[in-house]
Amino acid sequence: MGRTIGFPTANISIRRKLSPVLGVYSVLVKIDDTSYTGVCNIGKRPTIGGTKVLLEVFIFNFNQEIYGEYVTVIFKQKCRDEIKFNSFKELKSQIKIDVEKSKDYFKSKNF
Repeated sequence: MGRTIGFPTANISIRRKLSPVLGVYSVLVKIDDTSYTGVCNIGKRPTIGGTKVLLEVFIFNFNQEIYGEYVTVIFKQKCRDEIKFNSFKELKSQIKIDVEKSKDYFKSKNF
């Protein structure tokens, strides 16, 4: 779904039935020996009627195929709680805000 609204994500299954860190976060993503910055949502994706907890990561300035690869996600800052939006348009607008907030965070930390 993320790709269809301009935010392709790496979707990572969560093996726990309950995650203590639900919400939207600024994250570092390590793939092999390279680190990237990004933003993630960990939750049930209520806007699309999701029922299973999933970790979705949008990696900034990244355009590689990583299906089946191991990645490490390091949570740096909580941006907000997960909420249900009334439309995909509202969701997309909020994702843009989350991305800018996360980029500002990493700029301030000199990543």
